[in-house]
Amino acid sequence: MIVGAGVAGLAAARQLQAQGHRVLVLEAAQRIGGRAFTDRHSFGAPVDLGCSWLHQADRNPLTPIARALGFTLRAHDGAPEHFLDAGRALGAGQRKAIAMARQRLVHAMQGVGADDAALAAMAGTGDAAMQRAISELGELDAGGAAEDISVLGLRAQGGSAPNWLVRQGLGRVVESLAQGVHVALGQRVVSIAQRAASVQVRTADSAITAAHCVVTVSTGVLRAKAIRFTPGLGPETLAALEALPMGHFNKVILELDGPLRGFTPGAWLYEGRSFPPRRALAFLVHPFASNLVIAMAGGHFGRQLASAGAAARLPGRAGRAAPACWRHDGLGAQSAVPGQLCLSAHRRRRGARGPGAGWRRAPAFCGRGHGRRAGADLWRGLSERPARGREHPCLPGAHLSIRRPWVMVCFVPQ
Repeated sequence: MIVGAGVAGLAAARQLQAQGHRVLVLEAAQRIGGRAFTDRHSFGAPVDLGCSWLHQADRNPLTPIARALGFTLRAHDGAPEHFLDAGRALGAGQRKAIAMARQRLVHAMQGVGADDAALAAMAGTGDAAMQRAISELGELDAGGAAEDISVLGLRAQGGSAPNWLVRQGLGRVVESLAQGVHVALGQRVVSIAQRAASVQVRTADSAITAAHCVVTVSTGVLRAKAIRFTPGLGPETLAALEALPMGHFNKVILELDGPLRGFTPGAWLYEGRSFPPRRALAFLVHPFASNLVIAMAGGHFGRQLASAGAAARLPGRAGRAAPACWRHDGLGAQSAVPGQLCLSAHRRRRGARGPGAGWRRAPAFCGRGHGRRAGADLWRGLSERPARGREHPCLPGAHLSIRRPWVMVCFVPQ
């Protein structure tokens, strides 16, 4: 039995089936993929509401699968970057300062010793460029406040390059992992009990007995105690969960009547000098030459958007007032006045019309992904040591011993 039909659960199912085991995957949602979710119907082009990039694409196990499906892959490292203040582009000197701050941040992180440090500690007082670089890495990349993010955790994660986009959607690549796997949708697991000769898994309306159980739900679901374990997870595991909180990352998808002038497909747009850490925001402009502009809000601002719920969504008809959680003028960020979003320089056909992913509010996910807290070695109880000495089931080449019933909880950041 496997709980969760995200990339971790599907990978475990495929490996177990390859070893000759019968596998059933239980998924709380009414779809496959977990936080990999491609919306193919709401806009003129597919949109990944969840994860979007093939990170470390030259060694990512999903890359050959995407190629075998005939999907279009495009390298996205080195995409043009635009920085606007009140609609005006920053000068060459200001852009150079931003680039140098990013390099200084990498160098500062390499100097952190075994005692660890919070990402926020890498910036000196009044170093606005470095604070901006930290906000990009913390709020936008990691989805959390820099004060809570472990430098050693980021270093252990390693660089993400090369980063590739998938025209048809990364969610569809993950969906393909379910081919040949028995997945039962709409089955929210409420309890898992380990017996002497079996494991009993209860959903909202049924009880299923299995020889073993692999749990691949998010740390947010486990921290929320949405699943009751018998025996309990134990103090070491619970402490480790507290060291791996869920981050926040949300998207607002805009579809325009035509392309924005001066932007090549796949370019980035950021706020210029005024990049407040508590309003981390970036725009992916016209991926694959579509008319889409995808706003990405991370950390505190991503949480603010999620908490606002439906009140933060844009209406689908042009000409109406557009409630949102920030203000933009001509896609050049200027102020943080809640309640308005204006694309004054461009006509808008549709804005944020598709179903929102709602990662934080959805009980099946409770967040975007987990990150390690600064100085918290307790996470090692989950991330480094396989349960009961067995090899991790979600990694290439892994195997599972089936000598006695067991329940394994594994975590794969998504």
